[in-house]
Amino acid sequence: MKTGDVIFPWTPLDRFGQAFRRGYVIRILERGQWKTWGDTVFASQESANITAARCVNQICDVVPAKEIVHRVGKPLRDFRFGRKIIVDERS
Repeated sequence: MKTGDVIFPWTPLDRFGQAFRRGYVIRILERGQWKTWGDTVFASQESANITAARCVNQICDVVPAKEIVHRVGKPLRDFRFGRKIIVDERS
């Protein structure tokens, strides 16, 4: 790999820094509802499975997800970036 190569790249949505990337999350069954574990999106299903096997000690599943970085606040004054993980329900 050359210097500057990105392993898990973002896809830009606009010129203001908003972007998304697709990956995999570990979700756990907690109180009858599925929740994401660790608030982390993994680049590959294999890396998510390895992490789940080593770190999660309850019922879990690895599913596709989309991580989005978006702007929050009023434009040109007091905005900041927020982050959201959307789990694909197709699986």
